[in-house]
Amino acid sequence: MRRYLLSVATYWIREGGIDGWRLDVPNEIEPTFWLEFRDKVKGAKGEAYIAGEIWRDARFWLWGKYFDSMMNYIFRDLVLACFAQRRYGPSVLDFLLGLWRLRYPEGANFALLNLLGSHDTARVITAFQEGLGHQPHHTGSYEEAIEHLRPALILQFTYPGAPMIYYGDEVGLTGGPDPECRAPMPWDPERWHEGLLSLYRKLISLRRELPPLRRGFFQPLWTEDSRGIYAFMRRHQGEKVAVILNASDLVQRIKIENSWIRTEKGQVWREHLREAHLEVKEEGLILEIEPNFGAILSLAYCPASSKG
Repeated sequence: MRRYLLSVATYWIREGGIDGWRLDVPNEIEPTFWLEFRDKVKGAKGEAYIAGEIWRDARFWLWGKYFDSMMNYIFRDLVLACFAQRRYGPSVLDFLLGLWRLRYPEGANFALLNLLGSHDTARVITAFQEGLGHQPHHTGSYEEAIEHLRPALILQFTYPGAPMIYYGDEVGLTGGPDPECRAPMPWDPERWHEGLLSLYRKLISLRRELPPLRRGFFQPLWTEDSRGIYAFMRRHQGEKVAVILNASDLVQRIKIENSWIRTEKGQVWREHLREAHLEVKEEGLILEIEPNFGAILSLAYCPASSKG
């Protein structure tokens, strides 16, 4: 049986041209099997991607002997606790995310499958409906859940790792835990939530357009729990992208001090989500972010005095 399973793993790489394997509950099988599995798979295709379904601490599996990645359910739990259940503010979220980044090898952090929903959990919109339904002044309605989901999605697509989209989440599919979360994909566009789908498409396109969002070093900038603000930077080979999340129900006016992201008067920064251009003034970079949304900023123009 062992030999047969290993032959299947390499067959689909050689004959089917697949790029890797996602392994269901691999922690329920002896680790020595996965040592041999990795050896065979990498031998067939050196760049093959091996991801394990590990629900909790995956340090044992991520040191180059077994898997390249895991389904990052811990990311999901932390993000939902902050944005949907509102159990804590951005400062605690940043602290907890930082703890988990330190626990895993840096290379693994950039390969983790960062998910907000899966075939084993309630749909992300349903999770937000349930979380918000228990909060004062919130109804937990469908549209409210989608609105409050937006900063969580922006974080998912700008945080180190590979954002994983469970089919149907991008068009607004709902459903409770298994089996309700496994409803078939609604292929009729009339049933899709166009605003949500547009945001997914925008974030996907920005990850492709801005290399720091895929490969950049993660640098927290600041948090403000009282205003629901979470700001961080992604840096890669001289390029930098600033991300600012507004997880509050109010418009927030943000003043970015020049020293925080090394801006200089006269620079022009592009805000990608709203396709706006902002010039740095004497007092810094100033922008407004609508409730439960965010901003993604990159340098569009740099005056000659600040070049080189």
